[in-house]
Amino acid sequence: MTYECLGAERFRCELIMFRDCKAGNTGFDGSAGSFTDCTVSIYRGESAFPFRNIDMGSPEIENFPIESDNPCLEFIPDVCVQQGKYTIDLDLSFTGESYYIIYQRCCRNPTINNIRDPQRTGSTLFVEITAEAQQLCNSSPVFNSLPPLVLCTGDALEFDHSASDADGNELVYSFCAPLLGGARNDPAPDVDLPPPYTEVEYINPYSADNPLGGSPEISIDPQTGLITGTPDTPGQFSVGVCVEEYQNGMLLSKVSRDVQFNVVPCKNIFETDLSANAVVSESYLVFNCNDSIVSIENNSTPVNDIFNVRWEFGIDEDSIFIADTYNLNTTVPGYGEYNGLMIINSGTICADTAEFKLFMVEPIEPEFNYVQDFCLAKEIEFDFFNGNEEIETTWDFNDGDTAEGMEVSHLFIEPGEYNVKLKTLDPFGCRDSVSQTISWFPIPDIGNLSYQINGQCAPLDVDFGVELDIVDDYKVKWFFGDGDSSDVQSPTHAYLKEGTFLPSVTVTNPQGCIVERDFGDEILIDFNIYVPNTFSPVTNNLNDKFCVFSFCDLPNFDFTIYDRWGIEMYRTTDVNSCWNGYKNNRMVNNGVYTWVYSYTNVDNEIVSEFGTLTLIR
Repeated sequence: MTYECLGAERFRCELIMFRDCKAGNTGFDGSAGSFTDCTVSIYRGESAFPFRNIDMGSPEIENFPIESDNPCLEFIPDVCVQQGKYTIDLDLSFTGESYYIIYQRCCRNPTINNIRDPQRTGSTLFVEITAEAQQLCNSSPVFNSLPPLVLCTGDALEFDHSASDADGNELVYSFCAPLLGGARNDPAPDVDLPPPYTEVEYINPYSADNPLGGSPEISIDPQTGLITGTPDTPGQFSVGVCVEEYQNGMLLSKVSRDVQFNVVPCKNIFETDLSANAVVSESYLVFNCNDSIVSIENNSTPVNDIFNVRWEFGIDEDSIFIADTYNLNTTVPGYGEYNGLMIINSGTICADTAEFKLFMVEPIEPEFNYVQDFCLAKEIEFDFFNGNEEIETTWDFNDGDTAEGMEVSHLFIEPGEYNVKLKTLDPFGCRDSVSQTISWFPIPDIGNLSYQINGQCAPLDVDFGVELDIVDDYKVKWFFGDGDSSDVQSPTHAYLKEGTFLPSVTVTNPQGCIVERDFGDEILIDFNIYVPNTFSPVTNNLNDKFCVFSFCDLPNFDFTIYDRWGIEMYRTTDVNSCWNGYKNNRMVNNGVYTWVYSYTNVDNEIVSEFGTLTLIR
């Protein structure tokens, strides 16, 4: 257990627990499935009553790595250790007295060898935040590394158990006796008891200063925290490691670790291994697929402790190839089978040898053909034409679909460029591939055509649209029926003349295939110049004037009315002027009259129209 001063009389407490995670053992307090919360009690000064009880919550749990520094040794897999870390922030006002933060739990593994009645022996972990530490906003030391929970019998131990102190104070290390806490009938007390505490009872010849025995005996350097020695007895051992923090000779804090060390027999794991396609009768089979170049990776472990490597294999009956590189990279004169050896750490206790057979395999170099209809959306037929049935083939069509076989067909859905890849695998495990780009742009279905007339006057804008789902590789062309065209998919066209027109649209794919559609019926373009056919020139203000109605600008406008003998009754060049039925200030007779108008259009052409009107009084 450690603490960190956060300032403003606030401290962060961290509790780290270890557990044997074999099936059936108790989980961490506060963890999922646990029936016990992880609580700590806080005492102030010499009070026998807790100042506060706090739930530490759920721990962060991770498996503890089981490692060894000896490159030739491997642990027998009989140990499982987990770490659980609890963290909580506390507000502790300065009172001139120490705060004691205490966690107690029972019991220990019954298989522990160096203490009496471990199954009835609990543990107390606590830190004291002294008044001096509070005044200085001091933080306790923190051990730098997790201890080696598994040791090999007969393997020399050298572990740096040093700690770091954020305040730069002097640190002193020692072995110390773990403390008792909790009881078998009360393994996780609701209220943890205050100090002082009783130490665990070691069984002879073990002690707090000699918790593992060994030859030489396990010891710790008080200045550096370095633990050395050689454990010689298999078993499980309770070990206490303490670090004391001093400033100018004054003890500010003490942090202890209550750890279970596991000493187990180990075996040599230094073995040869190399990259191969198969292993038959302890011989590695290597199939080389890159012409005459041979590359074999040395996968022997552990990598950092391989001192030398030697490769040998026969080129022919009279010569042997020898190399001392870590991996084998060389050139072999031809296709065929070669026998070889790889030897690692020759002349050491970790030496080992691997036999291999090298097969130099001719490359496949696959090729394929395809048959495609460039206009219609039909399946494309693919053919692996230079392969055989022993070669496994996989086709990747670059659209999420794949297929297997020498001859396959595939229908693409979306237009586009597709990098179709043929991947091959021969019986020796040699792979190869080849790709070709397929242009898939079938002529599309042209959907409904639409148009919208905007305005009433020349030039008269008409918006055209088409239901069409295509990509940019297609070309769209509109023909408006008046001699003009556009390459825009949704164009706006200005009609300069009245008339009926049959617009159409074509779509061309990149291969030149064309599809066309028109409106089916002609569309009428009318500039909406309206001339009535009757009027009544009386004074009731209803239809008593004869006018030309148009919302358009009509340049060079001329409007004339004649009687049936061709005598001019009325004439004007103002499109907004109307005839009132009078000629020389006299009302004309009832009857049928002829009108004629003309104007100049946007092409500077004269447009004229005529008709009749009936005058009724």
